[in-house]
Amino acid sequence: PTNCNLKTQTKRGALSCETQFKGNRCVFVQERGGTVRDMGYSYESDNYTGQDLTLFVKTLVKGHLAVTSAYAQDPDSIIYYVRDDGQLNCLTYIPEQKVYGWSHFVTNGKYRYVESVAEGEQDTIYFVVDRVINNKSVKCIERSIPLYTEDNSDVFLDCYVKVANSIKTDYINAPHLVGQMVDIVIDGQQMPSRVVPPTGVIKLDGKANVITVGLPYTTKIKIPSVEQQINDGTLQGRVATVSRVVLRMYKSFGGKVGRTFDRMDDITLPPNELFTGDKPVILPKMGINYSTDTSICIKHSDPFPFNLLSITRIVEIGGGLRDVPGL
Repeated sequence: PTNCNLKTQTKRGALSCETQFKGNRCVFVQERGGTVRDMGYSYESDNYTGQDLTLFVKTLVKGHLAVTSAYAQDPDSIIYYVRDDGQLNCLTYIPEQKVYGWSHFVTNGKYRYVESVAEGEQDTIYFVVDRVINNKSVKCIERSIPLYTEDNSDVFLDCYVKVANSIKTDYINAPHLVGQMVDIVIDGQQMPSRVVPPTGVIKLDGKANVITVGLPYTTKIKIPSVEQQINDGTLQGRVATVSRVVLRMYKSFGGKVGRTFDRMDDITLPPNELFTGDKPVILPKMGINYSTDTSICIKHSDPFPFNLLSITRIVEIGGGLRDVPGL
């Protein structure tokens, strides 16, 4: 302590939200809350330095503060940030591979706290969520199921309850979901949605061993337009269309794909099983309505796994540079 030499590394400041550590780097929220940065030692500058990890996602952080955070190291190295408005930002952070991927969670309620707990070979995320159930405000402690399991019976719903009996039964008790429209899965088959009655007991049309009831949610993915250098310049600004996509999937079921979220086609997969492999999808012809937008939209609303590993697009260039007024 008598010969300690303090040297300022950065003057950006840090918010009171917990700092998370990944290997020899730390990830922190900048003082005013609108930026997430990392910091680690750089041999080139002989100093501790870092970068703005929210450079391309300012719409997710602008005007919001991160109030709490948690880091799940395994299996996917994700940092969870609860915002002051009750929504959730997630950062997939793998600096060794230069991976900084953001996603955004919204639920039928408001996230208030998040914590990571080591369970077995994975880190499990727990949430405190404010929900309105039967016209009453309640706090729910909810556990996120592991992302990868050998058991394919897991379903994907919010605030769900699951019972597995050796003897078949025709009802399930869900008092914490009274008055909510819920999805129901019995023995791996999705049933019609219904509202949970005041008693909290849902009477089923038939008997089953495994019954799951929970709040549905929709996953949306938008892949930006293609960038490619061609003989006479760049693809940017040229009219083009995506004629076909190839989706590489792992143990997945359901989903839709299209050029916009308003016009989508079902991803046709084998019935009653989880699909693994490449799935080609031919998109409807756009006629003469080629545009400079070659983005692709994917949506999934079924209570079953959907693991998208990669997307390959076949792009047809429709002409030369587009004449944009004023440019």
